Amino acid sequence: MKEKGSFLKLLFLLYLIWPISEDAVVKITVYHQHETVLSKGDFISRAYITLRNLQDYERAYKSWYTLMSKDGKADKDRGEIEVSL
Repeated sequence: MKEKGSFLKLLFLLYLIWPISEDAVVKITVYHQHETVLSKGDFISRAYITLRNLQDYERAYKSWYTLMSKDGKADKDRGEIEVSL
């Protein structure tokens, strides 16, 4: 629990120095981890988290995000991921 509090304090300090812009987004990419000589893992999906609503650093955020295909590929159902910030 101490690490979580320290992380939130760090985020708050970063906000004082560098406010989050209206269009700030975090991209989470999910890979299947199996390394071979030819590959470092297979792409599974990605999710985008918009940060404009996450500027209250006093509480943690937990939400489900839809997983999407690579840019330029046809979207198909890839499930969801729960993210806590």
